[in-house]
Amino acid sequence: MMTACSHYTQTTRFATDAVAVIRVEFRNEPGVETEVLYLLRLSRVSDWEVNRGDAEITITARYQELPTEKAVEIGDRLKQLPFILDLDIRRDNVPVKNAS
Repeated sequence: MMTACSHYTQTTRFATDAVAVIRVEFRNEPGVETEVLYLLRLSRVSDWEVNRGDAEITITARYQELPTEKAVEIGDRLKQLPFILDLDIRRDNVPVKNAS
């Protein structure tokens, strides 16, 4: 069941060199976390944040370099997984922790 999944849109003020952030929330079901992590690792992740609740897990992955097309592809593949509750893909100007 998918609820409140946002769509990734690029605006005219969108900074293509900004950090990409993908946040995915999903039910804590066997095997789902492994699949989510696999898809998030399709591009080099700069830093992670994992929050585990009793019934759900939220993973926030930040990417120093992630083309818009790749972000959309990862988002589309995440939406195909079962038990995804929320998905947010955006850009921000907050520096990544592990910048090279």
